[in-house]
Amino acid sequence: MKPASQSTIPSAGDSPPLLAAFAVALLVMIAMSWAQLAAIWTTGAFIDTDDAARMAQVRDFVAGQGWHDLTQRRLAPPDGHQSHWTRVVDVPLAAMLLFWSWFFETENAEFLARMSFTLGLFALLLWAAARLGRTLMGEAGVVPALAVVVLSGMGNVQFQWGRIDHHAPQLLVILFTLEAALRSIEPGQARRSVLVGLWAALSLSINVETLGLLAVACAAGPAVWIWRGGDRTALFGLAAGLAAGLPVAGLAFIPQGDAARLACDAISPALVSAGLIAAAALVVLGICAPRLHGAGARLTVSAAAALVAGGLAGWLNPHCLGNPYGDIDPLVREMWQDLVNESTPLAKLLRDDFQSAFPMIAPAVFAALGTVYAVAQTSGEARLKWLTMAAATTVALAVVTIEVRAMSQLYIASLWGGAFVFLRLRTTRSLTWAMPALFAISPATWLLVTPAPAGGAQAERPWSACYTPATFRDMAALPPGVVAGPVFLGSHILAHTPHSALAAPYHRMTKSIRATLDIFVAEPERARQLAAAAGVRYVALCFDPDSLGVIIKRGPNGLAAALTSTGGAIDWLRPVVETGPLRVYEVRAPAGPQP
Repeated sequence: MKPASQSTIPSAGDSPPLLAAFAVALLVMIAMSWAQLAAIWTTGAFIDTDDAARMAQVRDFVAGQGWHDLTQRRLAPPDGHQSHWTRVVDVPLAAMLLFWSWFFETENAEFLARMSFTLGLFALLLWAAARLGRTLMGEAGVVPALAVVVLSGMGNVQFQWGRIDHHAPQLLVILFTLEAALRSIEPGQARRSVLVGLWAALSLSINVETLGLLAVACAAGPAVWIWRGGDRTALFGLAAGLAAGLPVAGLAFIPQGDAARLACDAISPALVSAGLIAAAALVVLGICAPRLHGAGARLTVSAAAALVAGGLAGWLNPHCLGNPYGDIDPLVREMWQDLVNESTPLAKLLRDDFQSAFPMIAPAVFAALGTVYAVAQTSGEARLKWLTMAAATTVALAVVTIEVRAMSQLYIASLWGGAFVFLRLRTTRSLTWAMPALFAISPATWLLVTPAPAGGAQAERPWSACYTPATFRDMAALPPGVVAGPVFLGSHILAHTPHSALAAPYHRMTKSIRATLDIFVAEPERARQLAAAAGVRYVALCFDPDSLGVIIKRGPNGLAAALTSTGGAIDWLRPVVETGPLRVYEVRAPAGPQP
């Protein structure tokens, strides 16, 4: 008989050398995304608004902006925008930028810094996948784990060439956190719970969007203690990791300003205090553990401790009991947030854009079923590990049903079930039977079998040129001023011009977004007054159809409708730039004598 802790997956004696497998996986990821790299090389474009805003933040940091000063003064002037990001991602980017600046001019140094950052993320992703594959399935699981990451297309989503936002680093930290949690379940390895707490502190220092997966990782060790009793190291270890990591993270990364001090959407005093309260609850549980006989007693006391800890954290930070992103103006929600694809519930996306949504969700569902299969086919510590991954998958899937922005989290949690199915089929049948399991976790496979939309191929999107560097060259030559433009354009205005943007797509600047929308919706004379009150010097037009349609529907006689109509002209606006789809108007000085 096999020991209870042993997986039913045998080691594969013919596994290739791990270093060679790692190198091959890295080369395949680079090859699969080579066209994307070439496109970034030729245009220098940022993948999305977050990447553009991140580069603006890094430039300010390199230019001497304070470590704890994350106010972007060219956003929402005159006060500026207090970002909910931190310096965690800025540090490696700034270091790479400074390094390449020794050899190249600024534009090329920035490009090389972005590419170096991506290559580093590729390597770390594969390393984390190899570690997790080994922890879940032994040495035989390393190569399948590398394979599912490569085929999953993650190198073309959050890990795209040139992406420098926080999402990919956040996912990497979650992988390392989950791996530490799984290792802490192994006999004699409960001390690794310290690493879980430390990784959790780093994750919260980047962003809070993976809080659900962090909760699963942190709960793994205590859950095993509840079930089995005995060793209390997991409780004390996790408490020590949180108690050591969170205060350091708070001191190092909480930005200055009222927005940061009262924040619930990023690392803040509220999150640090909540984590320390959780650590204290774990210590109390550890002290009481010898007196708790039976899983029922341990579960009851643990639930009571969790309720008390949660109640105390809520009492200390009542402002965090509602929406962590704060109150968003209803008009802003309707005319901006509801247009953000990442904020769309899964059911709505499947209904509105099935061809895009189905190939994205199908691989994760297959892999999730593989995780369930792994739970059924393993025993002992191996089963506990897969149960942990099943819990993480369930949490991620629940978030995806609310907002598809969590799809990458679902992949990170579930992919390994596909690797398990591959390894089982390879062991019990043959490689020929096993290969389809790998391709089943690839979105490209499901895209081939997804019916095309009734209208045929998707229409071209000329408005995508709104976000390329070449579009902004003439605009950048204008004297600096405040620009009222489409909300989604704000970050690119920061990255490609010396101008300030009245608004950009970030939830903390709902007032500025509302001010921008009001200008475009208002009738021209009223829009003039609003623009003057906001200090606007330029009005920019480069809308995607959805945003423009919502604005014109809300203000059919408004400024945006007038400017986009045939022959539309506004007497207080002077055309100064027309580059591709971008049009820029300068506000004319008021007639008459000036003081």
